[in-house]
Order: sequence, then C-alpha cells, then structure tokens
Amino acid sequence: MPLPLKNIFSLTSKLAKPRHASFRFSGFKAPFVLTKESPVVGLFGNFLLQTPKGFELLTQAVNARSGELVREIVDGIEERAADPKVFILFLIFLFLLIDDLSNEICTAADLTDCVRCMHTFPQFTEAAEKSMRFFTCLVETLNTTPELYFALKRSLETESARLDPVSLRTAKMLLQDFELSGVLLSDSE
Repeated sequence: MPLPLKNIFSLTSKLAKPRHASFRFSGFKAPFVLTKESPVVGLFGNFLLQTPKGFELLTQAVNARSGELVREIVDGIEERAADPKVFILFLIFLFLLIDDLSNEICTAADLTDCVRCMHTFPQFTEAAEKSMRFFTCLVETLNTTPELYFALKRSLETESARLDPVSLRTAKMLLQDFELSGVLLSDSE
C-alpha cells in the first residue's frame, strides 16, 4: 500500500523549519526558532527526506501513485464507455485526474530539483539527482502513452464547453505536450 501523499508532500510552514537557526518567512510575524528538542521532520517538512535514502522512498511513492492515476484514467475510459451518462461525467472528472497526475510528479520533481541545486551535502544532491532523472523519464514515458493522449483528446472534444478558460487552455497545452513528445508517431518512426 503506497504512503498517503498528503503526508509525503506536507509542505506546511510549521514543519518546514531549519534545524539550527532562526529564519523569518514572509507572511509570519515571528521568526521560527528551532532548538535541539525540535522534532526531526526532513527537508521541506517531508518526513521521507530525513536522509538521502528518503529520495528513493519518495520516488517509489510518486511512481506508485502515478501508476494508480494512470490506471484510473485508462480503465475508467474503458469501463464507462458503455453508459453515455456515466461516461460524460467521467470525461469531466478526467481533467481532474490528469491534473492530479501532473501535480503528483511536478511537486516531487520541483522538490528534488531544488535539493539537487541547493543542498550543501553531496549525498543529498546525488540522491536528488537520481530522483530527478527518474521523474524526467516518467514524464517522457507518460507523454508518449497513447491511452492518456486519446483520453484527454476525447474528453476535450466532448466537454470543452463545460471547462473554464484556464482548464481549457491547460488541456490544450497538455495535448500539445503529448504531440511534441511524439505520441502520434508510429513505432517505426
């Protein structure tokens, strides 16, 4: 059973505290002061990132959750296609699933990229680099998955009138990303 991602990506300010310093964050009136008695919570308040090994756990958790979302998208299209009323509702829901999938990967990728670029300990930067490479490959793989592309395209064709301008633009940009990644190319190409 994968770890609940709401716990993994807990970026709440009360947990995202440096260990041995006092920092002032915008939006807060008093500085965060940490002592030796402060609990160890990991980088960015993420309990998985207490050690460099945590990046592997983060990668596994994101991979598992991404796989669940992809299966929900692909299987949902196949299962609900027989009932037009249910299918229309699912197509609307599909945009949320694809957004969740994108957020799942991008949140972790942004976090690892930040650590990769800024951490002072080589063990952390190397672990973050390895995770970053995985997330890049995952995005490239998903961007060349025809089932996801056609699910999004079909949903956009049938439900674009119900989308707000931001969602519509996002969906079109996602389709363009798929196409630029070569999702429509034949296997020989």
